[in-house]
Amino acid sequence: MKKLFSSLLLAFVLTAIGWSEELHMKNVSTNQPAADATLTHQKDDNGNVKIKIHFYHLAKPDSLTPPRDAYVVWIEPNGQPPQNMGTVKVNHNLESEFQTRTPFKVFKVYVTAEEGPKVTTPSGEHILEANIDRD
Repeated sequence: MKKLFSSLLLAFVLTAIGWSEELHMKNVSTNQPAADATLTHQKDDNGNVKIKIHFYHLAKPDSLTPPRDAYVVWIEPNGQPPQNMGTVKVNHNLESEFQTRTPFKVFKVYVTAEEGPKVTTPSGEHILEANIDRD
């Protein structure tokens, strides 16, 4: 009886949190070897995927060579062009948090340093990246 209760409680908790999964984003940058990030993703009540990224050791974009104005987070669904999801604001500790939602279930998430926050296609090298599969 105790095992059944524990199993049911675990199933309820996992359902309630939407099967949240945390992963380490891969650093693929030659210019920022210290950049690091942890990404958490889970389904929300509407079936979308909620993404939260915590960045560590991310240099301020204006200190890069050449200097940039912003870090942009991109979502690239399978077979579709990348979408600008917003910018990352780096604090004095070289950390940041970023959150967004997407209707896509299988996609790549990556970060680039850009000349402005409103760019429509990535122009720079990827700094951090991860592949998400919520199917």
